[in-house]
Amino acid sequence: MAALALGVGCQEKSDYLELGGVLDKSALQEKAVGFDDLRKASEGAELVLTGIIGKVCPAGCWFYLQGDSDMVYVDVLGDYEVPQSASGRESWVRGKVSGDGGARILQGVRVLVAPPK
Repeated sequence: MAALALGVGCQEKSDYLELGGVLDKSALQEKAVGFDDLRKASEGAELVLTGIIGKVCPAGCWFYLQGDSDMVYVDVLGDYEVPQSASGRESWVRGKVSGDGGARILQGVRVLVAPPK
């Protein structure tokens, strides 16, 4: 009986984190674009960017999203915090593009974080 309870607990820990509200994982993943699209997007455009979460603010109010060769600052908009445990995990961020050129940031309204590998 104890082994069964431990097995169930492990399954729960591997679930995706849905931050900023309930998310349609499939739709969010299908809409994901790369960092090149972020650079081309106009200010205020809404998009879904995918990458690996890097450094996370100790309070969870911002983080860096890393691509293959790029990185973008993501400012958390909404009533949620990104946990430190999200660092190093694949994620999809829906947000609004802000800033210009090298000062481009993403204002994240929804974040989907993959289970740890």
